[in-house]
Amino acid sequence: MELAPRGRDPRSALAATLRLRQKSSLIRVPGTVELVHDLLANDHQVAISVAFTETLGALRDALQAEKVASAEIHGGLSAQAREEQRLRFQRGEARVVLFTVEEGISLHQGEHDDAPRSEVIHDLRWSAIQMAQIEGRCHRDGRFAQVYWVYADETIEDRIARVVAGRIQSMKEMIGDDVTTLREIERILDGG
Repeated sequence: MELAPRGRDPRSALAATLRLRQKSSLIRVPGTVELVHDLLANDHQVAISVAFTETLGALRDALQAEKVASAEIHGGLSAQAREEQRLRFQRGEARVVLFTVEEGISLHQGEHDDAPRSEVIHDLRWSAIQMAQIEGRCHRDGRFAQVYWVYADETIEDRIARVVAGRIQSMKEMIGDDVTTLREIERILDGG
């Protein structure tokens, strides 16, 4: 898949890094599907955040091949179609939802059914604000949803996990939130 960025042109470095992240995202699809199966086996509905539409398609195809219905929410859909897909998930008609949007949708437990939710962030974002927005899709209105960050060790995603954990911790400290769990995550990420 030509994963290593090459060349000396600094203008293409950003594009090369983005291509690397896209390819890495695709490589991790089987691991995410395995995690989703574990969560479904525990009677959870699962929301999966992805950054790339190619990954959304690969996850959808892998899940469909295993007879797991999924809803999709992405920018290529009209507002009405996004709402129809959201409601399929909320009503339990599709036990999995794949989404690229970071805000503006509510996927929390209790709107139409009481099935517990889990959220998988397949593609980590550099921004603490974006990560908080994504995590807030299911973890809201007094409802808890366990969030899983999916990444591979010793990759760019590993680096992103370390950076964003620190950023989220700083953001939460500024507003007075408890950061005990984030400190523990940061310690684990640092190999401690």
